[in-house]
Amino acid sequence: MRTLRVATRRSPLAQAQTGLVVRALQAVHPELTVEVVTFETTGDRQQGELAQAGGKGLFTLELEEALRAGEVHVAVHSAKDLPARIDPAFVITAGLMRADACDTLVTRDGVGWRDLPAGATVGTGSLRRKVQLETLRPDVTVVPIRGNVQTRLGRVMDRGDMDAVVLAQAGLARSGLAETYAGHLVPFTPAEMLPAAGQGILAIETLVDDKETGRLLAAIADAPTLRALQAERVVVSALDADCRSCLAVYASPVDGGWLVRAMAADSAGFERVYSEIQTPDAVEAGTMAAEELRAQGALRLLSGDGSPGVA
Repeated sequence: MRTLRVATRRSPLAQAQTGLVVRALQAVHPELTVEVVTFETTGDRQQGELAQAGGKGLFTLELEEALRAGEVHVAVHSAKDLPARIDPAFVITAGLMRADACDTLVTRDGVGWRDLPAGATVGTGSLRRKVQLETLRPDVTVVPIRGNVQTRLGRVMDRGDMDAVVLAQAGLARSGLAETYAGHLVPFTPAEMLPAAGQGILAIETLVDDKETGRLLAAIADAPTLRALQAERVVVSALDADCRSCLAVYASPVDGGWLVRAMAADSAGFERVYSEIQTPDAVEAGTMAAEELRAQGALRLLSGDGSPGVA
């Protein structure tokens, strides 16, 4: 018997997601004692735009420091919060089956994007969502917004200073808010708004050398979810994308193989490139999608350099 110490952020959603992992572990390892250790990360404390403060790694830094110091055995993240590359001292696996990867529009009246009033104000902190939403509805005004899920919902449901917000369906479901606000949610399809890499996936991070913990986690790993995560992160890594990048990637199993759809755009959304690859292997499809985007100039678009001919 041993005690497994699990690190997570202090946000209500992070703790709810970690609770799912803990219960899954205890179901297959009833002899295991699991202790949850919460951290306020640099990203949680940051009030300004995330991209200006250093990007997605701000949500993982403190948890990884605790892992490295041996204070915890496991760190649980929303996979979409992971930076493009992680320290080789760590390894990522996928815990549990992927939740709904789609984004969702939340409004007081429960209308979809087609029925938003002309000039509607929509909140999102994601450049990926902003660019895709403005493609669907060029007349809307997209306003940057930060804060936890409850705070963002409050801007529409309580304060009413926005007509809508765009949130991840998985986060709403895992926090129990999808049921509470069921009449106010209208999901986007992937064809309307491609998700972020890893959206809906819980990433479990451990030290590479901690084989004992790895064996414990293997019992709750979902193989198709892990393959999807690997395929999507291949694209992110190949394009060296971060939270300042307008990149969307979604890998899904189809017809005995894998379909990877990806989109990259410049920060203004004026120019974008797409790739859609289907192969028997998920990672191969991700690799090919990344190569196709690169061939179309994705590195130039994601770098913020709008000049032609930049690799």
